Amino acid sequence: MKAKNYHLRKLVVLLVASNIISACANVDPNNPWTNIFIWRTTPVRTYDDYMAAANDNVKAGDSEAALAMYRKAVETAKSEYGPNDLRIGTSASYLASYCVSLGLVGEAEIYYKKALAVYSASLGPDNPETIRVRNALADVLMKLFKVNEANELLHESKSASNKESKKH
Repeated sequence: MKAKNYHLRKLVVLLVASNIISACANVDPNNPWTNIFIWRTTPVRTYDDYMAAANDNVKAGDSEAALAMYRKAVETAKSEYGPNDLRIGTSASYLASYCVSLGLVGEAEIYYKKALAVYSASLGPDNPETIRVRNALADVLMKLFKVNEANELLHESKSASNKESKKH
């Protein structure tokens, strides 16, 4: 059994070293047989690849790799699709939310502002997704003690929500 484990560990080290395994996630912590490996044999190059890799790394608990992949997704979306594409807003919003969960509120502010700019330009200021991001940014600003700026955003959200509810 020891020889078998040694060879298995050697294989895993080889695979990790050659960058074939990008993440490992345990589906059920009570069942050791449910470990799954997420294989990435093709290089990460597109927006969708970066987002998938970021999500894989979040599931695997590798926050540094997840942050790097989300950042690359934002950059790639901008270069592939233009400055106001919704994918920039989506990836920036995911990244900001993940930053908040890690306590990186300063960085979250930057990416929520980027997401808000894209959503406001593409969807309009009264869109529910724009309002959600605006509220999330206001929450981050409160954590950074930028109360006046946060209150302005919350006031904008309240006005936008009232306009949106009058439409329906």
